[in-house]
Amino acid sequence: MTEASDEEVAPRRRVRTTHEPRVDRTLLGALGAAVLYHGGLLLAGTYARTYDALIHIFFADHYRRWWFDHWDPRWYTGFPITSYPPGSHQLVALLSHGIGLRPAFIVVQLAAILLVITGVYRFSRIWVSRRAAGYAAVLAVLSTSIAETVHVFGQLPTMLSLGFLLNATPWIHRWVRDGDRRDLLAATAVTAATTAAHHVTTLFGAVFILGPVIVAAVLHHIGLPLEDEDDAHPTAITPRNLAPLAARRLRRILRPTVRAAQYATALVAVLVIVVLSYWLWSATDPITQLPIPHASRFDFLEDLNAGLVFWVVPWGLLALVLVPALVRGFRSRLWPLAASVGLLALLGTGGTTPLPRLLLRGAF
Repeated sequence: MTEASDEEVAPRRRVRTTHEPRVDRTLLGALGAAVLYHGGLLLAGTYARTYDALIHIFFADHYRRWWFDHWDPRWYTGFPITSYPPGSHQLVALLSHGIGLRPAFIVVQLAAILLVITGVYRFSRIWVSRRAAGYAAVLAVLSTSIAETVHVFGQLPTMLSLGFLLNATPWIHRWVRDGDRRDLLAATAVTAATTAAHHVTTLFGAVFILGPVIVAAVLHHIGLPLEDEDDAHPTAITPRNLAPLAARRLRRILRPTVRAAQYATALVAVLVIVVLSYWLWSATDPITQLPIPHASRFDFLEDLNAGLVFWVVPWGLLALVLVPALVRGFRSRLWPLAASVGLLALLGTGGTTPLPRLLLRGAF
């Protein structure tokens, strides 16, 4: 009895000693660097010279003054505050009671940046090793797209909603793959927070971020595990066993496909519930103005400045490795992610080619 107990205890000790640490030091270093870099710039007042930061502070000021009043009389002779998702503005408003509006904006914007970097790490862990995910978090700190979004455009809702969405991906992946209802509840709750900050992030993120994650989780059940293995397909496929193998694999993906559909239903439900007031407003007071010219939809070969701001700067040095990364991705188990990145790169070219307009149609 004693020897058997010792043998049973020994493996448990080995598992504990070889278990991954709960906190990745590289991630902690990335978060610390983000506080110094982005926090320093925000404290220096970069947000005050951006396109949108002061507008978001204005919305936050409304909730600070009149939390339950949906009409603001101070702009355009009055307008409904329900014309924009409220999540980020309400957070700034709550903090402003203790530290003031502008300091509250800085705190929430910095928190959104840290949330995005953590989300990049957690999203990367679905696809690559712990070490590679740590490098991804470090690269996110130095990302020119994040720097431009925060310090040029002043987009708090975009950053906050993206942070929530990226952090939801591990729960979504585990729910579709393993079926633990706690993961479904967590994924749905964080997706609701995403929608409260910015509904467009949920709409487009469901395709380009959540889509590849769900596909990867389903593929896990048909003989394409997340870890590369030489013996992933030990059974040779012949004309005789082709039909039974196909039926077996269809049965494997039935349950994860049903779970993916359940999450999709929950996603639509929280999207509608959270921004219902916005959609009711847009239905009763539709936008009838002509489309506003925006440089992101220009031909970047004709307008080089637009191409610089909306393609070269956001991609940064990553543009140099885009093609080899896509080639390698399509030739590996990462092809769902590669397909998403490739399509995003195409849509990001704006009006340079007719393809984005054809694909997005009215949304272009």
